[in-house]
Amino acid sequence: MRILLFVFLTAANPCFADLSSPEAQLRTFANCAGRLTAQLEFEWLMLDGNSAATQEQRQQIVDILNSMIPDGRGREVLAWRTDARAAQRGLLERAQFASDNTDAAWAKKAAARYLASCTAFLLS
Repeated sequence: MRILLFVFLTAANPCFADLSSPEAQLRTFANCAGRLTAQLEFEWLMLDGNSAATQEQRQQIVDILNSMIPDGRGREVLAWRTDARAAQRGLLERAQFASDNTDAAWAKKAAARYLASCTAFLLS
């Protein structure tokens, strides 16, 4: 069932067209887990009421990711997650605290696009 859903999503959305290989899928879900972790932490920090929904989305992505990790690749996948988390955190901080409104708006849109591409994998 998951495979059929994944095939449907990748075919229906051109943003995911490059996920034809297991390696690309693994890296994408690792990046999504990292980005959603950063989003969740930022929501906790800013006392955002949406954190419960983000926490659920993050857990779903992490569950999918954990089912995909080949033996011996855990550290590498964790490094990808950590890098994506740092990148997303940077965008969120820039969106919240940048003194240049244009820069802040760009960062906010970029952060939202990354999250949207990740949550598109999930069914509500």
